[in-house]
Parts: sequence; C-alpha cells; structure tokens
Amino acid sequence: MKLYATTTSERATKGQGGQWLDIEITAEKQDLAIISVREESNNYLISIIANPERKKQEIWIPKGEKQKGEKGKQCDKCGRYMSDIDYANYNGKCPFDCSY
Repeated sequence: MKLYATTTSERATKGQGGQWLDIEITAEKQDLAIISVREESNNYLISIIANPERKKQEIWIPKGEKQKGEKGKQCDKCGRYMSDIDYANYNGKCPFDCSY
C-alpha cells in the first residue's frame, strides 16, 4: 500500500508561508486523515480528522517568538512596528515618542 499526501496552503502557488495549511493523507484512493493548521489569536490550532470514524481532535499550541519576516503591531500615527511586549508594556501606546 502506498501513501500519498496533498498539501494546500494560503500561498502555496508561490512557495511561501501563510496563515493556514491543510494536509490530506490518502492510500489507494481512500481518505485516511486530514491535518489542518490555522493561526488564531496568537495560537496555532491543529485539527486532525481521521477516517473511517471521522473523529476530530484539536490541539492548541501557543505561538512563540516572532519569526523572520513577521511584523508586530503597527502604530496608527507613525506607522512603525512594535513588538507584542512593547505594545503590552506601553498599554497599547506607541513606544517611539510619536505622541500617540
């Protein structure tokens, strides 16, 4: 028996990361499982649906530090980006002295 996987994502055609990822696992034209990963509220939600019972299991994983290319919150006035820690420490105000 051979196993196959079909992977789809938000930006799969460009080979870049995105906000979600789906993986369908099949064997001999039979669906075995679907694994879905979504980013929600600073967490990752991983859903696994396995056949034949179609039981669904969800796992929440806290999101870690920002990765390369990932930006924090943007100041509405000056447009600069701040980390989540700065945003929390300054009570939602801009830490860059833009008087906002």
